[in-house]
Amino acid sequence: MSKKSKAKRNFESRADREQTIEANYYARKCGLTREEVLKILKQACLVKA
Repeated sequence: MSKKSKAKRNFESRADREQTIEANYYARKCGLTREEVLKILKQACLVKA
């Protein structure tokens, strides 16, 4: 496995982990489930792009 491939995989898993942490925070703050927040975040990313 090349260094680029390994680095890309680490970045993707880190991004997923950060998104999960953010979803947990907003779920607690707003009284939503984590799944609802993840859905909202994914929709927001689609609109942003």
